[in-house]
Amino acid sequence: MAAALSEPVAAPRARRAPHVAVLDSNPAILDYIRRILADRCVLSLFSHPSELIGCVGRHPAPDLVLMDWLTAENNTGVHSL
Repeated sequence: MAAALSEPVAAPRARRAPHVAVLDSNPAILDYIRRILADRCVLSLFSHPSELIGCVGRHPAPDLVLMDWLTAENNTGVHSL
């Protein structure tokens, strides 16, 4: 009978809540996102693209970025970010 090899088992890591950054110029949409995701995610909510750009440039970057393609400053979607 062969001897069983045992490997050390790592302790489970605490799972980090995902960081979601959201850009929308409509405060009602931002409030809706906050209400449905705040208990499951770390949220960063922005109404201006320049604020979002600052967030994305920090470390660690958000896990997910949700953005309104047609912001109030740019209704064409050509230069959204």
